[in-house]
Amino acid sequence: MVLRSVQMTLRSIQMTLRSVQMTLRGIRFATRTDDFAKLPVGFARRTVGFAKRTDDFAKRPVGFAKRPVGFAKRPDDFATRTVSFAKRTVPKISFHHHFRHSENESLSLPNGF
Repeated sequence: MVLRSVQMTLRSIQMTLRSVQMTLRGIRFATRTDDFAKLPVGFARRTVGFAKRTDDFAKRPVGFAKRPVGFAKRPDDFATRTVSFAKRTVPKISFHHHFRHSENESLSLPNGF
């Protein structure tokens, strides 16, 4: 009986040590880059760090979460905006206004023609 209780105690200690080891791994995993080091430790907070990224994330190390090449390289008109899917729209160009001007210019030909 005594041997069995000692065995159970050792098993519970082993399980506790395993959970502590996993927690330490998780902390190391969550605080891998400068971005996550500023946030409170926890896996739920990691998604907040990803959501608040702007296009300047290309300048800082992202570690294991490296974006595909081309995603960070934006055209100049995106440079001042945040890289959020809601604001990723191309500015509208009024083609009618442009063509109206070009037609008027082509109608006013020089006297030689």
